[in-house]
Amino acid sequence: MPQHCIRRSPFSLHSLHFVRRNATLSNVLKKIRLTQPSIKADSRQIEVLNNPQQFYTSLLDGIKRARERIFLSSLYVGHDEHELVRDIPSELALFTKFGKLHTLKDALHTKPNLQVHLQLDYFRSTRPGPDSTALALLPLLKSYPDRFHVHLYRSPTLKGLMAKVVPRRFDEGWGTWHAKFYCFDDDVILSGANLNRSYFVDRQDRYLVFSNNKRLIDYCFGILKTFARYSYRLGPSHKAEDYALEWTNPETPYSSYIPRISQEIKEYQEIYRADPLDTTGHTSSDVELLPMIQSGPLDIREEESTLMSLLSSVNSSPETVIDLTSGYFALYLPYQMQVFASQCQWRILAASPKANGFYGSKGVSGRIPDGYTILEKAFWEKVKRAGKEAQVGMREWEREGWTYHAKGIWIRPSPDSDPAITVFGSTNLNSRSANLDTELSFILRTESEQLRTRLGEETRHIWMHSNVVGECTWAQPERVPSLTTRIIAAMVMKML
Repeated sequence: MPQHCIRRSPFSLHSLHFVRRNATLSNVLKKIRLTQPSIKADSRQIEVLNNPQQFYTSLLDGIKRARERIFLSSLYVGHDEHELVRDIPSELALFTKFGKLHTLKDALHTKPNLQVHLQLDYFRSTRPGPDSTALALLPLLKSYPDRFHVHLYRSPTLKGLMAKVVPRRFDEGWGTWHAKFYCFDDDVILSGANLNRSYFVDRQDRYLVFSNNKRLIDYCFGILKTFARYSYRLGPSHKAEDYALEWTNPETPYSSYIPRISQEIKEYQEIYRADPLDTTGHTSSDVELLPMIQSGPLDIREEESTLMSLLSSVNSSPETVIDLTSGYFALYLPYQMQVFASQCQWRILAASPKANGFYGSKGVSGRIPDGYTILEKAFWEKVKRAGKEAQVGMREWEREGWTYHAKGIWIRPSPDSDPAITVFGSTNLNSRSANLDTELSFILRTESEQLRTRLGEETRHIWMHSNVVGECTWAQPERVPSLTTRIIAAMVMKML
């Protein structure tokens, strides 16, 4: 186990002045600010959560406290998560600190000025059957038609004849709305977690809570409203137990909306880049956030270009340590090339097959964990060919009864220091995130010793449940994929 997983790292002056002393990194950050929005924050108003129960409690606490606006962006609301909109199962009540839980229904009933907005994925939320997210939200849509708003974004990649023949369970493979942020008045949880029971109980992710940051919340709300203008509005149908979907932009039909929304997103980002005012109200802004939108179908590739610049600026330093993790480890090829060309130390963490969310699934999806084993092994073979075995450490996360969904990057100026920069959000750092899904992620840079310590503790908490893997691991009989799995993986490689 790496040292940073078993002891608390000291904080050094070298770490404190990492960005200032690294001229290349400093120059790159200046260039990034010319292309990306920059939002300031106070480290004292940032909380780094470590487990699903804290995430769940923070969600319910946010709903309880909000007075004017709640907006939730997620892939979907799981069919077991109706406690967010209706009743609370007793087993989940054990994880909360409230006596009476305030669901969205409670909040709308008791706060007449509250507006609630949900932005979800079209395909995932309209799966046929009684477990449909769309059906679960119907009661609130009927009870509060003027204050409860649900929009479903449909990726434009799946279209024409293909859209008619692909089974509903697999249509998400062509791209989804994948951004995850949960806002309550002027507070926000930025995460990679969905609104599903496992994410509240036994599915590890990352969660950063920003309090009293109006500029950040306004930015996120603007992103949500922009995509909502090019989404389907969910509402009740004339049939009592069914829902209706209405395209929200009559001036721009779904079949031709890509140029319009792409231009609007670029103009929106430009507004935040050009605005020099910081309305956070913080007396001490020792944190900078650089938001990145990635949507291959819309030809918006901010994450890709920004991360390439960031990684290139630090990869020539042998002292620098980069921690990278993804619950679906299929590292995007340009990012792989950064690893192979780097002089840094890399500590990479993937999910073991048992920690993959598809482990034990029926049918083709049950082969997905073995598909990631194929990609993991192939990556390691490239590491060897590049002669980087001594600089790249490979581990897998596994915890009994849990699954793994965390993703991100932490950059340390030296092995005995805590992270000065982290990348977090919805991206899985793979080809799917780069080319198919629509993502919102962030670079966080700070000189706050306290926040860096908390980010270091976050990595130690995550890496605590990991084990070293290598060729001996993948040679074990249970880790050798079948010929059928290898064929299927080769066919859907870009969707993993």
